[in-house]
Amino acid sequence: MAKKDLDTLEAFLGKLGRQFEAELLARVKSLPIDRFAVLIAWAMARYGFGVCTKNRTHLVAVDGVVKGVVDGQAYVEAWRPGRKIGRDDARAFVAEVKRRNLTFGCLISTKFTEGAKTVLYDHNCDPCDLVGMLIRAEAGVRLAIRADVFRVDEDLFDRLEGPGQEAARVFDNRPPDCSLAHLHGPERR
Repeated sequence: MAKKDLDTLEAFLGKLGRQFEAELLARVKSLPIDRFAVLIAWAMARYGFGVCTKNRTHLVAVDGVVKGVVDGQAYVEAWRPGRKIGRDDARAFVAEVKRRNLTFGCLISTKFTEGAKTVLYDHNCDPCDLVGMLIRAEAGVRLAIRADVFRVDEDLFDRLEGPGQEAARVFDNRPPDCSLAHLHGPERR
């Protein structure tokens, strides 16, 4: 595939992704707060947090924010789309994590200032993009089509076609088992 074709495909897929994210965000914004809380709980369950365990996830909706402790492990706040999370919001979130004697927190929103991200990272808390989280958790979305597009690894071929020392370093970062058994397909039983 020519570089121009790949660039065109990447541009198209980028545009398609942005349109999808905007559509998903519009649907999330239209949810009443109690249904937004259910969506967040569903996403947390898809990530493996306690909705189906004895330490169930307890989230409450207060003033447009869904908050609570999931699986007795992490404090979560999910802000309705549209509000930018600033440094003061992040500090208040970190204080709540500490108040609850937890070691991890996840603040979910659509926008964060750099200052807010810094405060969260400095205190073992994650700033989590709402739309990205929903997509990764497959909460409120379904896979429509998946296509893997490969390009030639020019760096690898440059190293292979280069002088002997350069070619020998191709495997420097490979795991110790570099057998070719996987090329023959699954083992027959």
